[in-house]
Amino acid sequence: MALPELVGLSIGLAMDGTAVAAAQSAAAPRLTGRDVLRASLVFGAAHALMPALGWLAGARLVALISAWDHWVAFALLAALGLKMLVESRHARADPGPQPAPFAWSTLAPLALATSLDALAAGLTLPLLGLGLAASIGCVGATTALLTAAGAYAGRRLGRHLGPRLGALGGVVLCGIGLKTLLEHLSAGPP
Repeated sequence: MALPELVGLSIGLAMDGTAVAAAQSAAAPRLTGRDVLRASLVFGAAHALMPALGWLAGARLVALISAWDHWVAFALLAALGLKMLVESRHARADPGPQPAPFAWSTLAPLALATSLDALAAGLTLPLLGLGLAASIGCVGATTALLTAAGAYAGRRLGRHLGPRLGALGGVVLCGIGLKTLLEHLSAGPP
């Protein structure tokens, strides 16, 4: 997988966190730079940790499934993308008032929940020939940057932004999965 695909994967995985940051800032009475930094650090760290755990598990499985790796990558990425699309379609338009939307105790469970997709995607990284450090660095940094952007955008654009970001992330993940499958199928048998 080349750098553009890694960046695309990173952006796709970051969309849930970005959408949550947008929703949190839309619900907050005010948004400070400290709130944005806290959200970026928590979501970025969670999104770097989870693919690392998935990558380590995937590295152990790669020898067993190398003949099917493109199908596994496609299935996992497509399932994650479709899940994000479905969730964005069923997202509540009004999440209601939330106390302390940028408190550590609020952000940590949200970051964990939104990074579970990154855990599953991390399983595909060894199958796609990506190095661990570059992968988790790109995913974590992209998530941190997009979380900050989502917080500021959510403050300006309101609560309607969240579901659209989740849908975009789902489309990106499905597209990367399909591209991976088509590249391997067009290469022919080994």
